[in-house]
Amino acid sequence: MNRVRMLIREFCEHNNEKYEVYEKKSGSNVCGKNIHGIIVRSGFSYMQMLEELTSYLNDKNLVDEELEFAEGISVDEFESDTIVYFPVLDEIN
Repeated sequence: MNRVRMLIREFCEHNNEKYEVYEKKSGSNVCGKNIHGIIVRSGFSYMQMLEELTSYLNDKNLVDEELEFAEGISVDEFESDTIVYFPVLDEIN
C-alpha cells in the first residue's frame, strides 16, 4: 500500500490545480491513526477525480491487491472543498 500512497501523491502533484493529498494524524479518539485521502478543490467533481485516479493507477499496472485501497471510501464536505477518505490506507503504517 505504500506504493499506492506514493502514486496518489504523484497523481495529486500532476493535478495540483484540482487535487491535494490529505494526510493527518488523528486525535486520541481514533487511537492516533493516520487519515489518508484526497482534497478535491471547489468547482471539481470527486466522481471525476475517482475516474481520473483509477485510470492513472491502471496505467501504473497496479496488481489487484493494491487496487483494494478504494474499498470503503467516504466523502466529506469541508468548507467549499470535498475530501475523499481511503480507510484501507489508514490501516497500514
